Amino acid sequence: PSFMEPRGNPSGGDWALERMGAIFLEGTENVSITNNTFTKLDSNAIFLSGYNQGTSIVQNDFRWLGQNAIASWGRAVDNDATNGEFPRWTLVEANFVHEIGHIQKQSSFYFQAETAQATIRNNICFNIPRAAVNFNDGMGGGGLLEKNLLFNTCRESSDHGAFNSWDRLPYYTTIR
Repeated sequence: PSFMEPRGNPSGGDWALERMGAIFLEGTENVSITNNTFTKLDSNAIFLSGYNQGTSIVQNDFRWLGQNAIASWGRAVDNDATNGEFPRWTLVEANFVHEIGHIQKQSSFYFQAETAQATIRNNICFNIPRAAVNFNDGMGGGGLLEKNLLFNTCRESSDHGAFNSWDRLPYYTTIR
């Protein structure tokens, strides 16, 4: 696979990306990705696509990546997410991330679109071209971002801070 694969536009933000990664998960439950080093990859390191519940991404080292360290993108139909085809209850904790986004400048340590109830905490991220964490939409809600050290971000755009969020589209969900 190549970072030149066809791209899609997830939800209402201004991003475009392809559904691929060195680790690509779809249709999984309770997967744990722990204590790995991801380095010198042209594309995304980890990609959660469609239905994935209870994924844990803990204590990994991400460096010298072409795109995102972690991307999470569901499969809502237009603005209807009642099909349940989206990442939910993802834990991203204690990861070390730096020097990413060398090819795709619109990249982050953690990107999510059409994803719900993710917890991103106790991570360290620095030296990246855009926001460290990007919530492309508010579908489902319940995201928790806490106790992260995020600095030296937006080095190539200077247009916002370490966290960026959009919420341009309303979604139908069964999440309560």
